[in-house]
Amino acid sequence: MEPETSAVDTGFFNRLVNIFFNPTKTFESILHQPSWALPWICIFLLHSFSLVVLKDVYVVEKAKIVREALAKNQNMTDEQKEQAVEMTQKLWFIDLIFLFFWFLIMILLGGLILKIIGNNLLGGTLDFAPAASLFAWVQFIDIPMWLVKGPLIYVTESLRADTGLGLLIPNASLLSVQYVFLSSFDLFSIWKLVLVGLGLAFMTKASTQKTFIVVGLIWLAWVAARTGLATVNVHLP
Repeated sequence: MEPETSAVDTGFFNRLVNIFFNPTKTFESILHQPSWALPWICIFLLHSFSLVVLKDVYVVEKAKIVREALAKNQNMTDEQKEQAVEMTQKLWFIDLIFLFFWFLIMILLGGLILKIIGNNLLGGTLDFAPAASLFAWVQFIDIPMWLVKGPLIYVTESLRADTGLGLLIPNASLLSVQYVFLSSFDLFSIWKLVLVGLGLAFMTKASTQKTFIVVGLIWLAWVAARTGLATVNVHLP
């Protein structure tokens, strides 16, 4: 009789479909054969494509954000501020390079954090590779996110495409502390959070309830840190 693990489907497209419709199958596949590099590249390409398609809106909105961020800077003249804004508009493509490294760092750091949570808080024996793979594959929720938010951004010509509590303050600045806090509670962010909780529970064999409590509390700490940094004009994606 063949080992049970031989029946595990590790194909890319099956993992991709299952992360939406049968995530346990993807978690099982990841545990059998971890892979985070390909998802990293795919997510980078997805966001890069979206940025290029929405370039005209992005450049204008990014200029507004930079101008607002520099408004309180007393060490620059108005002319210098405008030069900085113009430079941002001309060099918008540099953000593509930033995305490449941002998603790499995010997946590696996310994997490390999930490994620590899984082993130290949930009592599992989770290796780094499956932990990073779980974090990476969950990011494919960005596909439906862009399918929803992309058209909204294009039609409204604004980077504000809220699908969460950010809707409660429609006139708030993207840089405001209130918006940073409320926009964290977003439909797609919660979807990712649920998948991470289910994946960790599956991989560590911890109870789903305990896993969701631990993951939820750590996520709330992240939201608090992100909001706190916004009070000193430091903004994380």
